[in-house]
Amino acid sequence: MPYASNDESPVHINQSLCTGCELCVHACPQHVLQMIEERTRLAGKVAAVANPDLCTGCAQCEDACPDLCIRVSVATMV
Repeated sequence: MPYASNDESPVHINQSLCTGCELCVHACPQHVLQMIEERTRLAGKVAAVANPDLCTGCAQCEDACPDLCIRVSVATMV
């Protein structure tokens, strides 16, 4: 599956498409995402799911991503 995250997380990030712009991190009101070091990438970082339990499924991160590398699976929300 290209959208890697914790299986319990409603947020899935395709890190191979992530350009490291950080827009998703700043858009998330619950601080679910963070940037992690990825030296092989041009920006030197990619987005990652840090706090999946805090996700409310608002999809603001998905909407903010210009690279379309984030998917929020609201169907998995309890």
